[in-house]
Amino acid sequence: MEEPVGFVSDGFKLVGVLHLPELREPGKRRAAFLVLHGFGSNKDGGGGTAVAKMLAGLGYAALRFDFRGCGESEGERGRVICKEQVRDTRNALSCLAARPDIDPKRIGVVGQSFGAAVAVYAAGVDRRIAACISSGGWGDGAKKFRRQHASPRAWKKFAAMMKEGKRRARAGKPMSVPRYDVVPIPARLRGNLAPGSIMGGRRKDRAAAAPLAALGERLRDADRAVGRALRSRRQTGRSPLDRRRRPFHVLGGQHPGREPRAQLARQVLSSAALIPGMSKTPSHADQAVPTASADVLKRFATEVFARAGMPGADAAVVADVLVWANLRGVDTHGVTRIPRYVELIAAGDM
Repeated sequence: MEEPVGFVSDGFKLVGVLHLPELREPGKRRAAFLVLHGFGSNKDGGGGTAVAKMLAGLGYAALRFDFRGCGESEGERGRVICKEQVRDTRNALSCLAARPDIDPKRIGVVGQSFGAAVAVYAAGVDRRIAACISSGGWGDGAKKFRRQHASPRAWKKFAAMMKEGKRRARAGKPMSVPRYDVVPIPARLRGNLAPGSIMGGRRKDRAAAAPLAALGERLRDADRAVGRALRSRRQTGRSPLDRRRRPFHVLGGQHPGREPRAQLARQVLSSAALIPGMSKTPSHADQAVPTASADVLKRFATEVFARAGMPGADAAVVADVLVWANLRGVDTHGVTRIPRYVELIAAGDM
C-alpha cells in the first residue's frame, strides 16, 4: 500500500510516498524507515523504490521523498547542500513520528550514495534516529572526489573548480556547475538515471559546487556524534537462520567476516572464467575483458548472496540495486561491493 505524503522543511513543501505493510493490526504502531535518494536523483529512482518496497514487505513503513530542489519538491533546482538535506531528513522524521500508526522511537534512516552520507550525518546529530544504514556512503570528501577524478588532468580541473567555488563563496557569490563536473558519469550511461534527475547542461540543472568542497570536513562533526553509537548486539553461537531474523540494529564497528567466502567472490569477479551469458570483449592485443549483460550480473550476484546465506528474495533485491548502480555509471556502488557484502552476511550483520 502506497500513500502520498507532503511536509514542510524550511518553508519548502517536500513530496514523498509512504509505503505501508499490507497486513496491519489496528492500533499497532510500526517501526519505520526514511529512504534517502542520491546526488541529484529523486524518490522515484529504482534503488530507493526497491528498498522501500522491500522494507514494507518485511513489515516496516518506509517513506521515500524528494529533497528540496529535487523531483517534485519545492526549492532551487540543482542546489545540493548536505546540511540542507540533513534538515529535510529531520523534518521528514518529525512528519513520520507524528503519525498515529508509527512508533516514534523506532524510526531508522537508509540512504544510498550522497543520501547515505546525509543519513550518517543526520543520525549523528539527531538522537531520535534509532538506526542508520549507509549504502555506498562516504565521509571524506577529498578522498572520495580524488577517486572519481582519477587522472591528473581530471583532478587538476576539479581542484581548480573547487578553489574557484570557495573564492566565490567568500565573496558572497555562490557558484554552480554542471552535475557531471562534480560526479562524472559516462555519456552512454546517463540515460539510466532516474527520470526527472538533475542532468546538467541547463542552468537550472546545475549543482552547487562551493559547499561540496567542505563536505568532508563537515561530516567529521557527524562522525564524532556517531562515535556514541550503540554497541553491537551481535550474539555468538547463533545459527545463520536465527541471525537473519534479527531486527535491525546499530553496528559498533566493522567486522572482518569469514574470509573464505569473501575470497571466493573476489576470485569469481576478478577471474576471466566466464559465467553463462558472459562474453569476452577485446581490450588490448594481449588480453580480453569479460563482460556480461545486466540480467546476467543480477543472476550471478543473486546466486552469490543466496549461497552465502541470504534469503532468495532479499538476495534478488540487493543484486538488483547493485547492478542498477553500475548501469548509472557509478561502479563504486555496484557489483564490486559483492565481496564486502558476503563478509557482512557471513558475520551475521546483513
